[in-house]
Amino acid sequence: MNRGWVEDQTMYADQVQQLVELLSERIPELKGHIQVNHCQALEGGQNEISMSCIRDGAVRVFQAFLDHGWDINSFNHIPALHLATNSIPLTTWFLEHGADPNLISKDGYTPLDFVAIHPTHDVPVIIDLLLSSGAIPAHSNALHNALIDTYADMNCIAMMMLLLEKGFDINALSFTNRPKVRGRNPSTPLHWAVRKHHTRKGRKNMLARVRWLIDHGADVEVRDSKGKTPIEWASDEALIEVLRGKKASSAPCGNGARRQTVKTWLRRH
Repeated sequence: MNRGWVEDQTMYADQVQQLVELLSERIPELKGHIQVNHCQALEGGQNEISMSCIRDGAVRVFQAFLDHGWDINSFNHIPALHLATNSIPLTTWFLEHGADPNLISKDGYTPLDFVAIHPTHDVPVIIDLLLSSGAIPAHSNALHNALIDTYADMNCIAMMMLLLEKGFDINALSFTNRPKVRGRNPSTPLHWAVRKHHTRKGRKNMLARVRWLIDHGADVEVRDSKGKTPIEWASDEALIEVLRGKKASSAPCGNGARRQTVKTWLRRH
């Protein structure tokens, strides 16, 4: 937003009210529904107004804010583009109006990460939109996040297969481009799967995902930033045997069947 809007508290209150009035005039259906606190949230780089607008698919609302000085890449916690990635029209609009497809949220997530964590049936199109607008797969942890944030094995494998088909590296290290994100250990998806594996009921059993990763080219010898290979993180004997190759690790299905699994899963979302 323009600095003149926030020179002092009195002027700020007046200008926020002016913005409400301008938006109400431009978009009649918003009259009486845009609250001053929403405008203040947007002014402060917060995402409340973005989330509200995105839920309603309100491209016209965002356009009105943009017309009055809103920086489309400003944010306090989560950039608006990240929140828009469940909608083809909104993702398209944001990218066409200068949204950065590689922008990293406060917690270290890119738009591609959000697509992997919160997938819809439009995932293939959304990913293509981001990639064609300059999103860099190596700058995201999409494969890593799909691996641990999708609970059902079939859904996870379908998402990972889709990402591999889009050119993501199965042996990519996480967080390599995010020096400001502290406490992270750059490592491969296989490292993540091994560290997240639990055999207790109610916890994630990653054995099928580990097998799938290995069957699709995951390197068991890659070391993370702590100098450890995946097997050095493993504590479960069945997992150790898979990593050592003592058990035959077969993919869940052939290539054609895997593509069909992706299509079937996407139809359900």
